[in-house]
Amino acid sequence: MKLIISSLLLSVIGIFVSCSGNEKQYTQIHGYAQGTTYNITYSSAEDLKEEIDSLLNLFNESLSNYSEESVISKVNKAKDSITVTDSLFLAFFALSNTIYTQSDSLFDISVAHLANAWKFGFKQTESMPDSAKIDSILTFTGLNKISLQGTLLVKQDSSIAIISNAIAQGMAVDYISMFLDSKQIENYLVEIGGEVRTKGKNAQDAIWRVGIDLPIEDSTKREIKAVVSLTNSSLATSGNYRKFYISGCKKYSHTINPKTGFPVRHNLLSATIVTNNCGKADAYATTCMVKGLEAAKLFIQEMNINGYLIYEEDGIMKTWMSKETEKLVTQEF
Repeated sequence: MKLIISSLLLSVIGIFVSCSGNEKQYTQIHGYAQGTTYNITYSSAEDLKEEIDSLLNLFNESLSNYSEESVISKVNKAKDSITVTDSLFLAFFALSNTIYTQSDSLFDISVAHLANAWKFGFKQTESMPDSAKIDSILTFTGLNKISLQGTLLVKQDSSIAIISNAIAQGMAVDYISMFLDSKQIENYLVEIGGEVRTKGKNAQDAIWRVGIDLPIEDSTKREIKAVVSLTNSSLATSGNYRKFYISGCKKYSHTINPKTGFPVRHNLLSATIVTNNCGKADAYATTCMVKGLEAAKLFIQEMNINGYLIYEEDGIMKTWMSKETEKLVTQEF
């Protein structure tokens, strides 16, 4: 979900500012990746856009469900097993498997066919699925039906397919952040499709500030609900208020419960997670949206992570945040 980045970010490339008596040059670059936009600001005069775009292309070659030649697409086409030597895919699978266990199997990348059936995947179907269709898909859904033996990925059923969209943008943020770390860049903010990772401070020698969207359905309007201060941490938000459709007077959200096979229906509008790793934050936020309000609160507390939930009660929009998150939220509207 797209976030509104605070006005403290630079709006032009290569502005010089004074920080504790030392001049630092911050560069800001923009582009497109994974069907969305990216915005990156970092404390260096070096133009890294070409290298970053190249890295994002490599990321897509591994984890894009929309490329027939990507590693993930080849895995989905495999009959029963396939040898995977791509390090990005292996990291994606390992992290997804960890959170699958932590979430009591509610975060599940094997829901590709369910997402497609409900028109939220990479291959949409024409007709709405009935209960019999969903029951059929559930027989080959479940990350526990896929195993990784070294670099050999084994599927119990050839029909099993995985989807990366609940974690890929967060992982892409981490991927680009590691590149900036390799360049020994001490201060940066990386944002892809609303998922964010920060390091150090901004051009004003202050902690980076990021705005969390007010959950409204009109995609042409954006309002900030809260401002969060971030330093050396990541933030990701998941929500159902823009990705949905209405059919037969029913509203279907893009978040699917992998146990029931149906889109979730509850009063939780969005979940924002702050943690050290953006891939984790992305997956945890999705997990909260599957769980619903009360279970999401417990999950955030049990995992000892920072969480900010926006929900509706009796027609009124309300918020809940974990204890430690209160220290990060600098402003609410």
